[in-house]
Amino acid sequence: MGKFVALLLLLSSHSVMATEEYIRYGIGVSHSGEGATKVVGIGTSDKLLPGERFSFLAYQFEGGYWFDTQASKGRKSSGYGSAEVGMKVHAGPFAMSSFHGPGFITATDSFLGSIPQFFHDVNLGLEDDRNGATISVGYKHISNAGLFSKINRGRDFMTIKLSVPW
Repeated sequence: MGKFVALLLLLSSHSVMATEEYIRYGIGVSHSGEGATKVVGIGTSDKLLPGERFSFLAYQFEGGYWFDTQASKGRKSSGYGSAEVGMKVHAGPFAMSSFHGPGFITATDSFLGSIPQFFHDVNLGLEDDRNGATISVGYKHISNAGLFSKINRGRDFMTIKLSVPW
């Protein structure tokens, strides 16, 4: 739990430099609970290379928690943190982002058998041209790629993400 609190403090201290803060909420899909699992996260992102509407290189830091109500099946709730790189595209009212990178979880279970994980995050949404706020629908995948444990069913979430420029 201490690692999770430290990550949240890092995210909040970093926010003075980022161009975007966001919050997400989602439900587990596929074998990740079919609605029995919920995820919430907060994060920050920015472009690493300049570009008005498009950046081939951007980053995001995210911390969050998923709640799994099916503990009897060997599943657990867990906190997570990730540092991902990817790209962001804004075309007219449309916004798309794709981020991938390493992270960690605070509790292993029958789906994720190791603390180190890889995070994948893809979002498609609409941006308000007046203030730059974006609402998007996304897919988030968490997996250890079989590198750290033979237990690697992964976690999959469909999310709604609200981003606000800072």
